[in-house]
Amino acid sequence: MNKKNALVIIIPLALACIIMPLAFAQLGVTINPSTPQKIDLGQSILFTSTVTSGSGNYAYQWYNNSTAVPGATNSSWNFAPKSTGSNTISLWVKDITLNETRTSTSTGVTVNPTLSLKITPSTTTIDSGQPLTLTANVANGTKPYKAIWWNLNNTQKQSGNITSWAFPTEPAGHYNVTCQVQDSSSVSGLYPMLVNWAWVTVNPTPSVSVSPSSIAIDVGQSKTFTSTVTGGTQPFTYQWCSNGAAVSGATSSSWTFTPSTSGSYSIYVNATDSSTPPQTATSANYTVNVVPETPLLLIALLPALTAPLATFIRKKKNKT
Repeated sequence: MNKKNALVIIIPLALACIIMPLAFAQLGVTINPSTPQKIDLGQSILFTSTVTSGSGNYAYQWYNNSTAVPGATNSSWNFAPKSTGSNTISLWVKDITLNETRTSTSTGVTVNPTLSLKITPSTTTIDSGQPLTLTANVANGTKPYKAIWWNLNNTQKQSGNITSWAFPTEPAGHYNVTCQVQDSSSVSGLYPMLVNWAWVTVNPTPSVSVSPSSIAIDVGQSKTFTSTVTGGTQPFTYQWCSNGAAVSGATSSSWTFTPSTSGSYSIYVNATDSSTPPQTATSANYTVNVVPETPLLLIALLPALTAPLATFIRKKKNKT
């Protein structure tokens, strides 16, 4: 073989070594995330892509449920759904130089309703020492819920997946309770971390006193008793009692007592506040001694009956 013929054979072989890898290498397209995703409505997922064995000169088109997404023509795309439901995400890529196209494997995305949280009761008033249970009503989002935190005046009091919390015994004052919930959305980090607030007012334990505390009156006379309530949750309801029995109609903060018979009476009042649940304070027992009424005839004859005694006393003084 002469040199001229050898050159003719070598040149095609060299070109084949360059062209064949390009001819037989297949364009590769992958998207990330590639595994099924679950998010809440209002969240978004950033999809990115990797293209291999191509020229580097590409055109892109993202698809959702086999429909081209308008404007999604870059190597990455932020998926921000407007409604709940199931979505199938894929990417079509064209190598412009090699005139080759490829579609990635699809990724499923489930969009759940927006996570919601509400504390009940949201506003309440109790008396010091009364029990109170707050409940976190959690709905929607991506289950299971990972964690629920309870905070009192911005200090964490309870953590874990617990939907109810017993309010601790605290002195009188105003308290802010917050509850935080995290669900199992595929979005990285602590989002969504949903927060809801409740307000609790703690009043001092109610007590009630009555004035006057002890009196003596005659049958037929009247005396008004007045109660004074301290602490507790307004408004109050009242019930006056005499000798252990409720007095019909005596349901105001004051009561006028008009005995019809003589004797000793034990008077007290119950004052019930408006806390949840209501709390009743009972006053001490107050004694009222009722003496028989002095007859009018006796009153009229009293000067005449006492006159001899007065004359005797004057004479005795004169002798001395």
